[in-house]
Amino acid sequence: MRIRLALMSQALMPQDRVGSGTGRTASQLDWDVRWVTETGSTNADLKQLAQQGHPEGVVLVADYQTQGRGRHGRKWESPPGDNLLFSVLLRPACEVADYHWITQLAALSIREVCLEFTGCEAWLKWPNDVLAQGKKLAGILAEAVLGSQTRPLAAANALVLGIGLNVNWPVSTTQPPHDSQQFMFPPTSLLDLLAGQTQPTDASEKSASSAEEVISLSPLDRQTLDRQTLDRQAVLDAVLRNLKFGLSQMNQPGWSEQVRAEVKRSSATLGQKITVELKQKSLVGQAVVAGIAVDISASGALILKPEAETLGPELAILSGDVVHAKAV
Repeated sequence: MRIRLALMSQALMPQDRVGSGTGRTASQLDWDVRWVTETGSTNADLKQLAQQGHPEGVVLVADYQTQGRGRHGRKWESPPGDNLLFSVLLRPACEVADYHWITQLAALSIREVCLEFTGCEAWLKWPNDVLAQGKKLAGILAEAVLGSQTRPLAAANALVLGIGLNVNWPVSTTQPPHDSQQFMFPPTSLLDLLAGQTQPTDASEKSASSAEEVISLSPLDRQTLDRQTLDRQAVLDAVLRNLKFGLSQMNQPGWSEQVRAEVKRSSATLGQKITVELKQKSLVGQAVVAGIAVDISASGALILKPEAETLGPELAILSGDVVHAKAV
């Protein structure tokens, strides 16, 4: 069984913990975890450390970010102390062109944590969101810091992974602190998923893979659960443990193809009718394209079978906002 839950001192936590420290290689990587009450942006803070030549392994966690942001500079807010807002500084031993697979490793790590803590399956929405029961559980913002001769200390490339994971935010009973209309999927949290613990009834919702059963846990009384919180440190430890394992496999033959295969198996987007708002209009001469998502390429591009025949049989989408035609 992949679920390990233990109710202890008003917190639900697994037994395994990740140690702290510093490291330079994926196979020996440990984490230097730093918690702060408030900062502007954990990504901005770690990008500055990367430019100063700081070694990899720093994990900066903030209870609150005053300048949190998502893709394309969108403002992103979260209630103080409820969720996990953190960034990870890495110096991957791979080509910059393969950095996108590390972003997907982070998403897969969150998928595993969702199952571990709640018994619910989570799915990856291309390119950087994690969904559960048709709602957004987490988002990832990856930013590369490339070495430069003008910055000798930053000669080695770096990748900063920014992760926002909803943990204790009771979104089912409270109003989100932002205009939820700007989001394609309403938010959910690990706590809300744990509270629900019901089998999906909508046929459009993704089911568990045939290789694994959905784990059905005994329902918890809502009033009792409201007095509980998930231990954010334990959730963070689990994410970092999974990420570390994935990174440790980077030197193995076929690593990126294995990650790609797992991403495809876990995708909420493949097979869906979607609309893509392109950031590079000149790519196809129009700002919006529609079609069926049919594949994810070896370069990480989303392969679309477009509705418009003039666009050809397939179109590789490198960047854009994906809107699903129906719930996943």
